[in-house]
Amino acid sequence: MGINQASDLLVSDFPAYLENRENGMKREEAAKQLLKDQGASFAQNLVSDIVLNQVVPSFMETARNARQNALVTKAL
Repeated sequence: MGINQASDLLVSDFPAYLENRENGMKREEAAKQLLKDQGASFAQNLVSDIVLNQVVPSFMETARNARQNALVTKAL
């Protein structure tokens, strides 16, 4: 998840920020609360993105290479 997606995530949850403000939080407190609430979601999305786009393809390539090496070794 890039910085644009992170900012979109925060903007999409702007009503929560406004609700915090209406409940008497100062502007900085409301912003910090929103970031805290969204932080776990952002981190989870980031980890999922890394796993799906980097770890899994790398693992699949390693598995293919190992299989190919096993077939070559068996043929020899």
